[in-house]
Amino acid sequence: MPFHIFDQSKIYYEVHGKGQPILFLHGWNESMESFKHNLLKRFGTGYCFILLDLPGCGRSEKMRLSFDQLSEMIDTLLDRLRIEKVVVIGYCMGGIIGLDYTLKNQEKVKQLFLLETFIDFPHILLPLLIKKINYKILKLFLLNRAGFYITKKAIFLKGYNYREEYFRILKGSDLYVSIEYIELMWSYSKIDHYKKMNKMMTNTIIISGEHTNKAYVKMMKKIKKSIPNSIFFHLEKTGHFPIEENSDGLINAIRTFIHKTDYNMDLIHTHLPKAGLM
Repeated sequence: MPFHIFDQSKIYYEVHGKGQPILFLHGWNESMESFKHNLLKRFGTGYCFILLDLPGCGRSEKMRLSFDQLSEMIDTLLDRLRIEKVVVIGYCMGGIIGLDYTLKNQEKVKQLFLLETFIDFPHILLPLLIKKINYKILKLFLLNRAGFYITKKAIFLKGYNYREEYFRILKGSDLYVSIEYIELMWSYSKIDHYKKMNKMMTNTIIISGEHTNKAYVKMMKKIKKSIPNSIFFHLEKTGHFPIEENSDGLINAIRTFIHKTDYNMDLIHTHLPKAGLM
């Protein structure tokens, strides 16, 4: 199995196909399997897909977590693969990591896709910062089947069928690593990155599900307003989990945008059914 050694830790990665390099960065408590299972087989040819399990997730070992470390890890992996310019696609927490990498390495990122990504810390996650109860909360609502059903209904997957596959991925989570990532995102939200985004010239596509919580949509639109060359797109028939809930629509959206250097709205509308663009 291919591993990239960084900071004395083994980071698992895979490379599939040939063509335009695309780096996928998965979300919190996930692994590369969400992208691999739902997107790669239907994406088409002409792309070189780079997937990795973030530190402490999937088959990757733990390491000291900081955004500087994560950006350097990505940079050294791309150098190892001799990739000079890449399209970055990040989902949720992976989008934050991808955004941070882009802010530090704009010359190396051809395009940035932020799927359901917001850097302001959601209030609903604040209890996970309380050390005496955070592990118990995660164990109840993410690893317990009944608790996860409540989470799904109350927060993210309202209106959609229970995803057995997603529950399987969560069952493999290391909850202590999950808490470390929560604390990392909390500390990141305390820094004003919006001013940095004002100077970011990378073409950026922000994708939100049409059923996503309005508070989260507002946070995503705040990112859109801060990045000059950006588009905000509503993906239909999905909420916070577009990879699982509407993979075909997501692939169509990504493939439509991926070769654009300037965003002609009329042209984009002809390729995206019921597109919601801002």
